[in-house]
Amino acid sequence: MRTWIRIVLLALVGIVISLCVFILSVSSADPKNPVDIGIVMGTRVEADGKPSEKLALRLEKAYELFQSGQVSELWVTGGNGVSGHNEAGVMKEFLVAQGIPAEAIMTDSLGISTFASARNLSDALPPKATIAIISNTFHLRRTRFAFEQFGRKVDEVVGVSGGFSSIASETYGVLRECLALPYYWTREYL
Repeated sequence: MRTWIRIVLLALVGIVISLCVFILSVSSADPKNPVDIGIVMGTRVEADGKPSEKLALRLEKAYELFQSGQVSELWVTGGNGVSGHNEAGVMKEFLVAQGIPAEAIMTDSLGISTFASARNLSDALPPKATIAIISNTFHLRRTRFAFEQFGRKVDEVVGVSGGFSSIASETYGVLRECLALPYYWTREYL
């Protein structure tokens, strides 16, 4: 192999590794301080209407934070998925079934992407409310960036990971973010 090809490949590998470290260096397991609103980002719902493994992890963390008083209110965001179910609706049903009062949960049923969720919620959130984003660890850097581009300060980010297929799922998620985050850095925020 030619020397210049090796150099280019090594540079690309270095860039990807650096980006992966940057993506994963943003989260905490719990908010350092209590916040007013925990925003739970949506993801796939199964065909039977149940949260996917990733979504269930996010919802379980939201439930835990609400029960412990770390968040006072939950906002769930997600659109209609390929399963035919609305992510935000399924999320609210799940949390209510766990015992969280329905009036403590706001929904954004039009959050079809991270960008759309950030756009929709940034204006809707009370101006002085403190917020925490709850999502998978690999998704937090891009989510925080999107909210901040719409003028919304993010006080805390809470990452979840794990599950049955965690290694493959987490690896895919990080690699996907290596493409998505640079795209978010260059897109327009209106």
